[in-house]
Amino acid sequence: MLKEITSRKALFLFLLLGAIVYGNGIFNKFLGDDNGLIVNNPVLHSVANIRTFFAGGSFYGGVTDKLVGIYYKPITNTFLSLIYTYFGPNFVAFHSFQILLHITNSFIVFLLFTHFFKKPLALALSLIFLVHPLNSEAVFYISATQDVLFFLFGMSALLLTMAKSGSRSLLGAIPFLILSLLTKETGVIFLVVTSIYVFLYRKRQFILSLGLSGLILLGYIWVRFKTVGIFVNPANSPIGHLDLVARILNMPLILFFYIKTFLLPFSLASSYRWAHKTVDFAHVFLPLFIDLVFLGTCVAGAIFLHQKKSLAAHLKAYIFFGLWLELGLLLHLQILPLDVTVADRWFYFPMVGILGMIGAVMTRVKVNFPKTRDQAVFVVLLILLSARTFSRSFDYRDYFTLATHDLVISPEAYDLEDVIGLEYLQRGRLDAARTHMEKSIQIYPNFQNYNNLGLLLFREGKYREAQEAFRKSLHLGEMYTVYENLAVIGLVLEDHQNNILFIKQGVKKFPQSAKLWTILAIEQYTLNQYADAKSAISNAYLYDQGPSTQYYYDAILRQEPLKTEIGIR
Repeated sequence: MLKEITSRKALFLFLLLGAIVYGNGIFNKFLGDDNGLIVNNPVLHSVANIRTFFAGGSFYGGVTDKLVGIYYKPITNTFLSLIYTYFGPNFVAFHSFQILLHITNSFIVFLLFTHFFKKPLALALSLIFLVHPLNSEAVFYISATQDVLFFLFGMSALLLTMAKSGSRSLLGAIPFLILSLLTKETGVIFLVVTSIYVFLYRKRQFILSLGLSGLILLGYIWVRFKTVGIFVNPANSPIGHLDLVARILNMPLILFFYIKTFLLPFSLASSYRWAHKTVDFAHVFLPLFIDLVFLGTCVAGAIFLHQKKSLAAHLKAYIFFGLWLELGLLLHLQILPLDVTVADRWFYFPMVGILGMIGAVMTRVKVNFPKTRDQAVFVVLLILLSARTFSRSFDYRDYFTLATHDLVISPEAYDLEDVIGLEYLQRGRLDAARTHMEKSIQIYPNFQNYNNLGLLLFREGKYREAQEAFRKSLHLGEMYTVYENLAVIGLVLEDHQNNILFIKQGVKKFPQSAKLWTILAIEQYTLNQYADAKSAISNAYLYDQGPSTQYYYDAILRQEPLKTEIGIR
């Protein structure tokens, strides 16, 4: 079966198997960063704002002329905005495009492997890439679209580089390398990988390749410096608050995580937040020993291939894919602190490297897929991996389902505790909500869990305690929603003068917050400052013409009695 495969048949097989394994995921709701990145981000709701995508980060920060955040991903923003522009907040559309991107990537991996191995082996390896559970997060989590998108552009650049031996292929790859880099910072790896390929297979053009990659990188650094800065430490990352020495102590466990999860992809979670500060056997020495065994096995594979001169080409391929794997892992070992400790989606790129190394060794041991036995073993493996990935799609049905499942596997994930607490709050189970929110704060206090605790206390009518929680949230991160919540608390407590002063500070930071302007207008109206109130409500109406703003706008302009009903979030 595999021996007779053509590229057209292979494409059909990828589409069919990809649809079967991932199709159930199209019904999963928006969750996690999807809300801040897409649903509650008015800037992304129209592709007409494309210039704004290139001028800042990714998240809505209370103003429409600039997105905030420490990451620069304008192509990702543009792609997501195109989907929203034409389909609206339709998660089926977002999931469908993401699944198609992954299937396309898997087929491109197949084309890549055909340059190094026979078609049956190339197909087998790329099908494993297609269905491997470690890739499920990159496919089921809409905010991870950046991972499949940067990979698509980068792989396209590499295939163009490999297609022809002339300098035109290098020049033709430039737009795709730039697109990959502007989709996700990790795209920098493809600048290195393409240069490594040229060095190994087309040495005469290596200086040109290196020079072009260098120019692209310098241009990117300049643009990034002008928009979001070169590097900013993640705000809500426990491991990001460790110094370099402490992060190095976590590296053996990080590397072990990826090795273990690739080989045994059973226990999967969407958030890993552990950050160990002490040296012990379980977290340092044992994983370090296993890592050394793995590295020794990799070296042994190279020696194994080196023994036969006829396999020199496969040894070169083994080295190429070994460097591919090493680069992919190196970028995620927390040398520079990242927003989580490890992530399944971060192995999307390195997986091609380890599969390529396996392919080179399988060529040496002459695994023959036309043999019924070899095909049977492969089919069983493919079924097991596909079944695990398919079952994972049910975990992503909604955020509460995902969090309750994953928290068992990743108990240090403070954000999952917070998600569960917020869901219980919305269901009216206040005691359960408090338990999870307080646990989240105990693990790692941040602006989000303190804000949610404030919501709970407000719901219980404990306004002073809620105010204190919101103030702690504001201290940990100046988000416009926290300013709005504190303004509501000030309104409820009838602390008019102080609240007016506070809101005036808020509108300086977030001048497009209709809610802040509305509450300011209400406070001024209460103190008979009618002219100021009319000015403030006019500003609110400028940015929001919804029914609530419309009511206050009409009432204040007509100087009618007000019914104050403003909630928090």
